[in-house]
Amino acid sequence: MDKWTKRYLVTLDEIHKAMPVSLALAERPEGVVEDVLSYLIDAYLAGSSATAEMLDLAPLLVALDEDDGRVSRQGVTNRDTLGEGPSLDEPDEEAEAPQTDVDTAAMESAIYLPIEGKTFADRVLEYALLDDVEGIRTVAETEYHRVYNTAADQTARSAPGQVSKRWRTVGDDIVRETHRYLEGVEVPLDAEFYTYDGDHAAFPGGFTQARNNVNCRCIVTYTRGREATQNNSQEAGQA
Repeated sequence: MDKWTKRYLVTLDEIHKAMPVSLALAERPEGVVEDVLSYLIDAYLAGSSATAEMLDLAPLLVALDEDDGRVSRQGVTNRDTLGEGPSLDEPDEEAEAPQTDVDTAAMESAIYLPIEGKTFADRVLEYALLDDVEGIRTVAETEYHRVYNTAADQTARSAPGQVSKRWRTVGDDIVRETHRYLEGVEVPLDAEFYTYDGDHAAFPGGFTQARNNVNCRCIVTYTRGREATQNNSQEAGQA
């Protein structure tokens, strides 16, 4: 397992453990939404930072901690304002100036993407009102995964030259078969990955069928300056 996957899994495990605590301690249901939002901001920064490292791009806002995989949100958001909705452009005045600005508009769009008419905040609030910790966990983990991979894709598209991407599962016995099928498949950055059932996505979390997105833990690694030679076209995916 590569270091990027290991880092990613550390935070997924943390989210799994943190959601019951968040629900128990929140003074109001919106407090759980704020906690999940905090993780989704981390997801965007982590996906961007990991991809910048893979492609040897200029340093982004923050560096990942080698020990626990977490990333600082300093300079990105004022946590106290998040309960009222998107507020990703209010920097901490005492934070050190970042080396490279994060596109907060792109971050906000990624985090608050409506899926079937509902944002992550809508879904988390619904589950919080029902005291449904498993529902909150599922939304938090699935959305962390989607935002992480969205940010990684956006960062890869800023790289000069030719970029390819390779699908990586976590390699355990609960990886779904449609994703195990994609393990190690490498395609050009602008191509999509096709599963054997015909579903397709530019990156994990972006499939057209919810069953291929919910609870997915796959990521993509990126390489610059190498032409992808493997065939994962729509025809190959349906073979």
